[in-house]
Amino acid sequence: MSYDGMRFEMPRTAIDRNSLVAAAGKAATLKPTAAEIREAVMADPDFETAVNEAFDAGYTSVAHLQRTLVVGYTTATQLIDAMVKCRIIAPRTGPVPTQPLLITRDEWELLRP
Repeated sequence: MSYDGMRFEMPRTAIDRNSLVAAAGKAATLKPTAAEIREAVMADPDFETAVNEAFDAGYTSVAHLQRTLVVGYTTATQLIDAMVKCRIIAPRTGPVPTQPLLITRDEWELLRP
């Protein structure tokens, strides 16, 4: 860190895009369990609808869920967090607003309660 007159600069840290992609790929190899899905559905009744919307669109984002489910920002982010925890969508990597799906609709149909 340095203080240069009125300007304050933080040290820059390099983010390796390849390591982010590798981390997302590693998460993609783990499939959700029926227990995780059941727990998420019990916690939020909109979870199943949000997952179906993600499959219909082929992606998901907070704004997409807000528009399609007519929910607020907090609810949409909680649904996104639950889908990431269940490994249905990939965690965010960088400034990209959309999150790709990690499982197919057929896998979802087998796992849903």
